Amino acid sequence: MSVPSRIHVWSALAGILASLIYALLRRTGIEVNADGWAYWQGAQSIAEGMGYRYFSGDPIVAWPPLYSLYLSAWIKLGGSEAFVLILANGVLIFLQGVAWTLLCFLFVKDRLQPGALKYVAVYIALTVALYEGAVLAHNLFYTILPIFIGASWMTIHYEGRREPYIALTCALGIALVESHISGVVYLAATALMVIVLGTGGLQNRVWSALAILAIPVVALALTAWGLGQLGGHPIGGGRFSLIRNLLQVAEGIGFFVLLESGQSLGWICALLVFAVLGLYAFELKTKHLPFVLIFAGFSLSLLGVAFSVTWLNGFVSESRHLLIFPLLMIPIFVSYLLSSRTPVARVAALFVLMAPLGRTLIPDASIASDDLVPIRATISPIPGFGKTATINGRLLVGPIPWEEPQGGYSPTGAPRWGASQAGAFRAR
Repeated sequence: MSVPSRIHVWSALAGILASLIYALLRRTGIEVNADGWAYWQGAQSIAEGMGYRYFSGDPIVAWPPLYSLYLSAWIKLGGSEAFVLILANGVLIFLQGVAWTLLCFLFVKDRLQPGALKYVAVYIALTVALYEGAVLAHNLFYTILPIFIGASWMTIHYEGRREPYIALTCALGIALVESHISGVVYLAATALMVIVLGTGGLQNRVWSALAILAIPVVALALTAWGLGQLGGHPIGGGRFSLIRNLLQVAEGIGFFVLLESGQSLGWICALLVFAVLGLYAFELKTKHLPFVLIFAGFSLSLLGVAFSVTWLNGFVSESRHLLIFPLLMIPIFVSYLLSSRTPVARVAALFVLMAPLGRTLIPDASIASDDLVPIRATISPIPGFGKTATINGRLLVGPIPWEEPQGGYSPTGAPRWGASQAGAFRAR
């Protein structure tokens, strides 16, 4: 595939802009919620040679280890400070800006105008910097996902030998699920598309699909077995029904387009984007956009199914679960609008930019102070209270066995859960 020089320039600029915006938004500190505390603990424990464990010494059972393993390398280089976490995630944000811009070019290279390319780069930069600000494995997950999607495309549509692309897709699939368990959704979407859209005999397509789905899942199962993580997310019944989860998907999609969203508005936004891209695909008469539509549709639907059969203490409407929509669907959607000669379409494209731009200029103040760790905060052991640090006269409290994986601030200078609860710090 011939890639014009401008795509390299704008992809690099998207990465640079994303990392700069990310740094500005995190200039005072970084959000470390319950999941983030678990990842930080796992990274620190790995760096100290104690394995993938909480500070209490208990094994971490709910999260695959790849993101903590990545953070542990940075901790060894720079120490267990919030600043180091911000830097480590900033590198991933840069790579995402580059990778997602290149991926969007792959799928609309026939019609992507220079002006549209600039818009796509800016939109992607805003999106990855805004919605991936916390210490969460999705920062690594969405760095791997665009490469996985590109490999999936080549596996399905490359006219030569597919074996190398199948092997690459399997390898990326392993990395995907080892960073976050929701990667199974994208494996399933690719496997379905290999069967439905792939070329060659049905038997070969089925074997290829099974390899892409089974090899990463088996690797994840072996990792979970080795780390004692089996049963971390029980299968059987989700927190919400399938219908409620699909409604949450719609609400989350609307959030990326509108400053205020709801389930009805979300469905309208989703149907509008899919319909416009469907017309775009019909107009171009290429295989690229049907692949995007089917892959995104399969993935979002399967995500709702996964949340309905697996116990997850969260909502599928959270931005981090649905980022494939603004990172892949919306950039292609606006590139089509900007290539139109109709002024209304161009205004609509600019309107779509308002949601991430508005949230970037006016940061969300709803993040609880307990979740915001100051940029110079350092975690260090203090017997009796897990791992803590005193920051500006306040105690940054690491988890203790009764409250794994929580952490946060104690404004009184005492551990948030009270001295009577604290057990002896156990380093295993």
